[in-house]
Amino acid sequence: MSRHVAPCCKQTSDEAPNAIASIQVDDSLSLGRIAGIKVGLNWSLLLVVVLIAWSLASGSFPSEVPGRSVGWYWVAGLVAAILFIASLLAHELAHSLVAQRLGVRVDGITLWLFGGISRLSGEANSRRLDIVGQARASEWCIEIR
Repeated sequence: MSRHVAPCCKQTSDEAPNAIASIQVDDSLSLGRIAGIKVGLNWSLLLVVVLIAWSLASGSFPSEVPGRSVGWYWVAGLVAAILFIASLLAHELAHSLVAQRLGVRVDGITLWLFGGISRLSGEANSRRLDIVGQARASEWCIEIR
């Protein structure tokens, strides 16, 4: 059974003790594979890119770096939004790589409006491995920043 993992989800009564409830977020655009893991984007991520770019191009950048053209602010805003999306991908990729290392099959990663979801099949062999996986993925993300 494929699980769509999200930290805000709660266990339902019919699932195994270590299971996390499922949510469904479909890929609208496939980005290919990274380390053998299918990566995709949901259309809702476009809203995030537009909001970040608009917020930076119309507010933060003009006040922090005055005297540039409007186009410059928009390009800088889009670059910042893309870097943000790349950091989401790195975070989810860290979770997925740790899961693979612990013997859990990773079906893919989907980036969407509220972040990212690593789709895992099966579970870590124990609660301890689950906690270690979460900690190592977070540690990896901190190291790359």
